[in-house]
Amino acid sequence: IESVIVLSSMALGMFNDAKMAAVKGLSAMRQAESVLGANYLVLHLGQIALHQAKFESAKQHLSESIGMANKNFGIDSRLKTNSEINLLALEFWQSPSSISFEKMQELIHTACTTDGWSEIYAAGFSSQFEYFRLFNMREASANLLVLSIETARKRQLPRLKALSNIYRLTYALTQGKPNEILLAMKELGSSTSPTAALHENWFLLCEKCFALGLAHLKGYSSEHAKTDIDEAIVRTQRIGATLYLIRLLVLRATMYASHGEKSLCFDDLISAAGFATRSEVKTPFFLSRLTIDSIKACIEYFRNSNIHRLELAFLSQCAKHYHRLFLGEEDNSLEQALSKRETEVLNQLAHGLANKEIARALYMTNHTVKFHLKNIFKKLDVDKRVNAINKARAIGLIE
Repeated sequence: IESVIVLSSMALGMFNDAKMAAVKGLSAMRQAESVLGANYLVLHLGQIALHQAKFESAKQHLSESIGMANKNFGIDSRLKTNSEINLLALEFWQSPSSISFEKMQELIHTACTTDGWSEIYAAGFSSQFEYFRLFNMREASANLLVLSIETARKRQLPRLKALSNIYRLTYALTQGKPNEILLAMKELGSSTSPTAALHENWFLLCEKCFALGLAHLKGYSSEHAKTDIDEAIVRTQRIGATLYLIRLLVLRATMYASHGEKSLCFDDLISAAGFATRSEVKTPFFLSRLTIDSIKACIEYFRNSNIHRLELAFLSQCAKHYHRLFLGEEDNSLEQALSKRETEVLNQLAHGLANKEIARALYMTNHTVKFHLKNIFKKLDVDKRVNAINKARAIGLIE
């Protein structure tokens, strides 16, 4: 009964109630010498702490759960698998380089074919889809989507089915296919009114916002994306779902940056860093290259200030970690990456000139202009002229 209360409370975002029920149930299970019941409740305590970004506590509970399962039920026990999925998810959100995606794939597949529940699948699938997006692993992303859809169908899990619909968009963005992105957005729907959000599972709301926000950054704007993210930020802060609050704040900061709203971007980055510092939650700050360039601009803006010193030090660590992980040791800024001619084309583009007008202004052929624009779009990670201009202004390449 206590486990049911814990899971129901977590689904509603009532983490304090969930923790109280888990602690109470754990005491009762130990008095009754129910090893299995105690093991489940220790796992639940780890899940609660993970949602709250209390990673030290989460690690202690999840490690204890793994040890209990290994001792009492063997190395192939389902409890051990489910506990390890949560522990690997935690380590991923600290740094994507700290886990083996092959190990996570194996664990998720085992949970899907043996025994798991919505919270377990959510922890595994959410971290894996983000891992595959960051490292552009298209085939692995496709296989994971099939697994999530099939598991939702076979186990008749409504929440996993809803998550799979959201992951269709994440998958389509990883594939980079416009038609599939637009179809996924249409199926998902772009509006989550504040009233509807009150009745929607908080985790589904967050994942929906992440997917639509990423689509927005790629130029596939949805009318209500910003409103939905604002609502999700208020909600996650209210319930204490700090891991997801950090991710949402970084996402909104990057969206602000894409529109050249530097002050609002910096405010959200500082807020996110404040929540992330204690548990070293770095992966959400690796959202995109624009995010990293915005972090560097934020650090530069506050360079001579004595405020936000801890947050800025953490953001600096994130930027350095990103460069080591994705770009090698060298800090190849976009300013250095763009050639002199590409910068000239970009400046003309910012003045509203068409391709033929840019060609005349810079004494080059229309074909050469198109060639430079293609390179600029690739380096800025955009696919539209207006997005290139907005991003370039956001990171200070043009005025």
